Parts: sequence; structure tokens; C-alpha cells
Amino acid sequence: MSPRLHGISTGLINQNYWENSKWYYVNVERGNAADKLNGRNINVSFTNNSNVPIEVMVFIFYSDEITIDVKTGLVTRHKN
Repeated sequence: MSPRLHGISTGLINQNYWENSKWYYVNVERGNAADKLNGRNINVSFTNNSNVPIEVMVFIFYSDEITIDVKTGLVTRHKN
């Protein structure tokens, strides 16, 4: 599967790297509506229990829904 299909087109990952590496997906979107009104920090930590070096890349995606009124230029953010 190509990383380009997942929106990762920065050039950091090529086809071979994608197909021959372990990938983990974690959805941290859970929470109530009030949680989404304030900014959040994301802390990531790892423990490597072996002598083998590891390479870790973390991609964080943020999405929001807005409406743009093309007549007035008014931008309205939707509350999810």
C-alpha cells in the first residue's frame, strides 16, 4: 500500500520503507465536545528494551470542519 494513499506525500517514506516496516495507528480523538474547545499537548515516549537501535517517526494529523461563505468571505468553524 502506498503512503501517498494515506496523505503522506512529504517524501519521508518511500514504497519500500512503507511495505517493510511496522506501523501502528492510534486514534486519540476520543473525548467530549468541551475537550475539543481547548488546545492539547501530545507527549510521546518509548522504551527500547533491546540493544537494537530503532527509528521512530510520529505523524500527527489534525482536522477541523469549516464553512466559507464565498459571497461574504465569512469563515465559520463547526463544533463537532
